[in-house]
Amino acid sequence: MLRNSCALLLVLALALPVASLAGCRTNPVSGREEFVLMSEEDEQQIGDEASKQVEEQIGIIANEQLNEYVQRIGKKLAEYSPRQDVEYSFSVVEMEEPNAFALPGGYIYISRGLLTLANS
Repeated sequence: MLRNSCALLLVLALALPVASLAGCRTNPVSGREEFVLMSEEDEQQIGDEASKQVEEQIGIIANEQLNEYVQRIGKKLAEYSPRQDVEYSFSVVEMEEPNAFALPGGYIYISRGLLTLANS
């Protein structure tokens, strides 16, 4: 019994710092309150770090006109996003496979292969 009590105290002691970082936020899509473990600042920091990795490992297309074009279209689409608290960034990555992906903090990537496919 004492062993179980110690284990419970240990779990609670470890959970309290995590719980203090968590909270409830309104989901902009559903409008419902949801439990979240990550602050908006943490989300942005993770996205900033991951975006640097994408640029280093995959690479961004060096065509300024193409990137501006994708940025313009992306900004128009972002006007309809329920997350208006995020500044979205759209880039074309050097990837042959048709793909698109997003990172926390508003980073959106479209592959060169997806643009080629959309152009055909």
